[in-house]
Amino acid sequence: MLSKDVITHSVNTHLKTSVLLAMTPISFFLIIALWSGETQMLWVLALSSPIIALGACAHLLRRVLTDIHASPAPESERPAGPL
Repeated sequence: MLSKDVITHSVNTHLKTSVLLAMTPISFFLIIALWSGETQMLWVLALSSPIIALGACAHLLRRVLTDIHASPAPESERPAGPL
C-alpha cells in the first residue's frame, strides 16, 4: 500500500510544471491580445482555456501515476525469498 507521503510528494513535485504548462499559453494569448489591440485573441483565449487546463491536468495525472508506479514497494509487501 502506498503511503500518503509518497503521493503528496509526487503531486507537489509535478504541480509546478503543470501550472507552468497551463499559464504559458494563456499569458501568450493575453500578451498578443494586448499588443494587437484586437478582441479576437480574447475570444481565442476563452475558447482554448478549457483545452489548455485539461492538458495541464492530464500532464499532472500522468506524471503522478508514473511516479507511483515506479515507487518501490514497502518492505512489508515485498515477497519473501528470491524471485
